[in-house]
Amino acid sequence: MLVHASTVFSRSSTAILNHISQLAGQYSRHHLLFSLSPNVDAPELSQLVQNLTTFSSNVVGCLSAPVSVGMVSCSLAIFDGNCVPFRSTIPGVPSPQVGRWHSFRKKDKDTPSFEEEYGEGVDWTDVWSKRTSTLELPDSLRDLQRDSVDALIYFSDAAPEGLRSSFHANFPAASKLGLVPTSTPFITGRPVTLFQNQRIWDSGAVGVALTNAKNVRSMLDYHGLVSLSSVMTVTDTEGNLVNTLDRRNPTQLLLSAIREHNLAVTSLKTEEEFYLMTEDTQIAYTITAGDPSRGTISLNTDQGPGVGSRVRFYHRPKSSLRRKLTFEALRATMFKFMVADDSVSVQSDAILDGVFFTASENGFLYQQHAACTIPGATATLEIE
Repeated sequence: MLVHASTVFSRSSTAILNHISQLAGQYSRHHLLFSLSPNVDAPELSQLVQNLTTFSSNVVGCLSAPVSVGMVSCSLAIFDGNCVPFRSTIPGVPSPQVGRWHSFRKKDKDTPSFEEEYGEGVDWTDVWSKRTSTLELPDSLRDLQRDSVDALIYFSDAAPEGLRSSFHANFPAASKLGLVPTSTPFITGRPVTLFQNQRIWDSGAVGVALTNAKNVRSMLDYHGLVSLSSVMTVTDTEGNLVNTLDRRNPTQLLLSAIREHNLAVTSLKTEEEFYLMTEDTQIAYTITAGDPSRGTISLNTDQGPGVGSRVRFYHRPKSSLRRKLTFEALRATMFKFMVADDSVSVQSDAILDGVFFTASENGFLYQQHAACTIPGATATLEIE
């Protein structure tokens, strides 16, 4: 079970080092999950990583983005025996962009790629549907019973599709929360930086599976999004493409909604941000492109909402006000994964007890869904 969670915000590494040392003296035989923002000088970062990765004999973590600009942030969660750490090398699949599939994962000997098995130009939707039922689990999770896992908390590279689908197939009732860590090519020379004890990985995933966790709840919050339309029904879709809404042209419907709200946008090829959100699951998909003549809109996901889904258009104004983080009295321990947002601020150095708060510009993974990359969006997992 979870025995401690906290997040430190500080302008220097000293307070964070002191906090880690105090906890290590008390919990050196427990499991540690951590995230650390690397916005400190290299010697300080090295010392922080050293203290975290030697905290105990069972440590997993990652480098994350600062939650607040100008603040170093470090989050720690400590568990007893009802926690199973894991390391995954389950490969992902190519990710769609503007209606085309392409791969972000490097081909190397440690991380197999489905492209090597099937070749290029395959129908990945068909391949993935055939592979999902036989996906393997990370080694340390294979002996866990289907209904014994209550929550999965993890950090993954930019190709999490394989692990995400494996979790959904093998532990359908478990709450799932993941983070795609901050990009670190200019910090550690790796696309992302993951830790498993004193080993460092630049691909795959690390995390923990929680058993016997009580009253686990999950929720989403999209700070600053504004509704642009009434509810519509998806009537034709294919992968990450929505071809019709209410049997009409989706791009024209969106442009019409933009005009009705007097937004100074003449096409979707702008820096403005628009989204399609499902009414039932509250999953928001970033609209990456639209064709007024054909009508199709492209979503930043591997699989968009299905036919029959009820959806609305949303917009995130560029003029969103600065957001100060506040926390009321907690009813439960919280894991909060946020898409990094420069408008978020923490006013002073602080230690938040009962909260594991981390962020990344690369987004979070909620349940079985693709990464959410909407700035300021937050996924929360509560555990009593």
